[in-house]
Amino acid sequence: MERIGEERGRFYGVRQVLNTLFIVGAIVGMLLYFKADKDTGVYVLIASCILKFAEVTLRLMRI
Repeated sequence: MERIGEERGRFYGVRQVLNTLFIVGAIVGMLLYFKADKDTGVYVLIASCILKFAEVTLRLMRI
């Protein structure tokens, strides 16, 4: 039986950084979208989604 947090993989730190960048980017993108330029906000949100896709890919590959 696997314990929680036992099998993190060798890219666990990279995944944590990608998750943090995604969260920060999503917040900044939403703020830009609603308070400033909508186009810039959308671009930041798209970039954040790309970071999240990269993190999910690493997690699903269980590297």
